[in-house]
Amino acid sequence: MNLSNRLSHSVNDHRNGKNGAVPIDALRDPSAPLNLVGSALSNADFIALEARWVNRELAQATFLRRVDSFTGAQLVGRKGGDYSGIAIPYFSPGSPYVREYRLRRDHPDFEAGANGELRVKQKYLSPPGRGNMLYLPPGCDPSLLRNAALPLILTEGEFKALALWRLATNAMDGPRFLPVGIAGVFNWRGTIAKATGPDGQRLNVKGPIADLDWITWKDRKVTIAFDADTGTKEQVRYARAELAQHLRRQGALVGFYEWELAQGKGVDDHLAAVGADVVLGEISRVSFASFEWRNELIRSKPTAADRQGHVYPVLANAITALRYAPEWKGVLAFNEFDLMPVAVRTTPWGALPVGTPGRTTKTG
Repeated sequence: MNLSNRLSHSVNDHRNGKNGAVPIDALRDPSAPLNLVGSALSNADFIALEARWVNRELAQATFLRRVDSFTGAQLVGRKGGDYSGIAIPYFSPGSPYVREYRLRRDHPDFEAGANGELRVKQKYLSPPGRGNMLYLPPGCDPSLLRNAALPLILTEGEFKALALWRLATNAMDGPRFLPVGIAGVFNWRGTIAKATGPDGQRLNVKGPIADLDWITWKDRKVTIAFDADTGTKEQVRYARAELAQHLRRQGALVGFYEWELAQGKGVDDHLAAVGADVVLGEISRVSFASFEWRNELIRSKPTAADRQGHVYPVLANAITALRYAPEWKGVLAFNEFDLMPVAVRTTPWGALPVGTPGRTTKTG
């Protein structure tokens, strides 16, 4: 079901003031999208956003909206539970219409972890079946996406992208850089097509999302600014390395922005903790040197005896080495008869096994 159909009842209810909502027409901004839902943010919302370096003016320009549980459930196609929260509209470049909404819930669910500790679950929700999208700053001019001379910062989450947009435009006639948000560290990828499997079943084809084609990557400086705990989370490090590799293949110059966790987990928290001048200085020192795969390995914290940190013996590090180390280029292939990987060239530690069986494909 598309956005218009999902919202038809919700918009009518808000126009009529049902479900405890403020009538939307009473708050209508002439510049607001026609398919905007919900009501103005509360003072508590503005205070919470300011703590994440998103001020009132920016929140209003972005058309962030407060929705009750009924409307929130309509937005993301859910039933049962509390779906009140902030509706975050997504726009295509240059379009005045809301393309889709994501919902930040006031009261997300909890689940027990392996150690019994409660963890937040489904704090941010998208409609089921909706493909991954890029989040752009409010009123983003398509020319900014095409201008490769304008640096770009990729971050995880809409509010972090907005905090960076405030930084980019602070005391400037034009932006210093263009921030772009993805909903999760792997969400620059998604289902891009369907294919028929060997038994006739319909299979999803995964790949980089189409929104990435909005942006001119060749010769553009791109900074990836994931959370400060990236170094301790192997899946996040792996996602960042994969994203960087994809962007480099498009001709981008890629660097990583990192800071101490004690100074804020997300870049929005970091801005609130240390201020704009410090963050601008740190961003200016991001290195865009050529890719060095060893820098992508997940390590322990540096010590006096080991300044780089100990390389963890984990699967993510093995995958990184097999994919990017020059010593492994073209060494492995897949044996389609035995359904297993085999060595077709000399391995880094010895000679090629004699009589490697079977036909091979997909050499690395």
